[in-house]
Amino acid sequence: MNVLLLNPPASRPYLRDYFCCSESKSGYLWHPIDLLIQSGILSKSYRIFFIDGIAEKLSDKDVLNIMEEIKPDVIFSLVGSLSYEEDTKFLRACKNRWNSLIVCSGDILLEDEPPEWVDAVLTNFLSDELLLFIEGKREGFNFLKVKNDKERGNKRTFKEKFRYPVPLHKIFMKNGYRLPFIPYPFASILTSFGCPFRCSYCNSGNIGFSLRDIENIKEEVEAILSIGIRHIFIKDMTFLSDTEHSLKVMELMKKYGITYNCYTRAELVNENLLYELKRSGCIMLQIGVESTNEDALRKLGRNADIKWTKEVFKMAKKLGIRTGAHFIFGLPYHSQEDVDKTISFACELKPDYASFNVFIPRPASNLWRENFETLQDEKRKWLKKAYLSFLFRGWRIEKVPKNFRLMGEFLREGFKLYKNLLRRENG
Repeated sequence: MNVLLLNPPASRPYLRDYFCCSESKSGYLWHPIDLLIQSGILSKSYRIFFIDGIAEKLSDKDVLNIMEEIKPDVIFSLVGSLSYEEDTKFLRACKNRWNSLIVCSGDILLEDEPPEWVDAVLTNFLSDELLLFIEGKREGFNFLKVKNDKERGNKRTFKEKFRYPVPLHKIFMKNGYRLPFIPYPFASILTSFGCPFRCSYCNSGNIGFSLRDIENIKEEVEAILSIGIRHIFIKDMTFLSDTEHSLKVMELMKKYGITYNCYTRAELVNENLLYELKRSGCIMLQIGVESTNEDALRKLGRNADIKWTKEVFKMAKKLGIRTGAHFIFGLPYHSQEDVDKTISFACELKPDYASFNVFIPRPASNLWRENFETLQDEKRKWLKKAYLSFLFRGWRIEKVPKNFRLMGEFLREGFKLYKNLLRRENG
């Protein structure tokens, strides 16, 4: 039986994975973790194929032609809230053409019932219930919502530590995957699932939180090394959420001489942990700052200390750890003044790169069903101002000629951002 893991083609470079959907503004793409992990689970019993229409820059026609050669019996596909109309059209065409069993995962389907063209929805990609579904089981699921079975499948996380079989990392080594200042090729892993925090603008806290067994992480790291990969993207929502567990992961990375990058929050970091991160091979720390309005963030369930955030970026720079700063414009309780202050703060922090985003209510978050004024034209102006202010800040231009690789990143990032911002303005 042929099983196809699919990230569908689309008109824009959408990032669909881990119950989130966004659009890449600088061409950065990473491995879709849902498909990656299921590759290990399903490969024990079935022949696995993988197509990433986004990373491989394939058209609908291109993907359909490849699929015609595969003739998939089962399609496990990602869908996203931003790309849902395109996803629906494409997957319906697949259903009509091959009558494949179609199972999906994505933010937009976490709470809603499966549409008519979907046979089931997987609500936790660590689960082996998709495998059981393919084998013929049709009821009694915890993490699989089967069409017309409304009583089951709404759980999202495990309470105990989790394990998963080593994924087929080799078939995920596509040329399109690239992250800022990260060596290629790289592999992606999880050391925890979900997030212990409950920020109302994010759905990560609503899918629960659990830690991965350290021996299982070790097994995957050794498999990654065996195919010649020396850099790992720790794709946890928030690395360092459990300090003891994260320190064990760091020791593992140090033991095998691997470099890595990860997401975290400034309030979880202290000087000792930064030292351990550096010692264990962390070369890039991506930190969610969001905004400078601490009171507004607290109302949204996010405790933030802007003064400490600034200190964390300084300490990381001193230790030689690159930093990425992530910001969100247009959050509830925020004003135009907050946008301006956040842009100024981003420049003041001097991270190696910054990601500016506009708030869109995420499916399964506490704010998902709320009504918000979109102000799309205003938000485009915010993004344009933020990126132009950050990219052409004096300190950044001065440092570019000192490092040819940095110069390449700078020019590529600036060109792609400018092109994408123009495209958004034109529709």
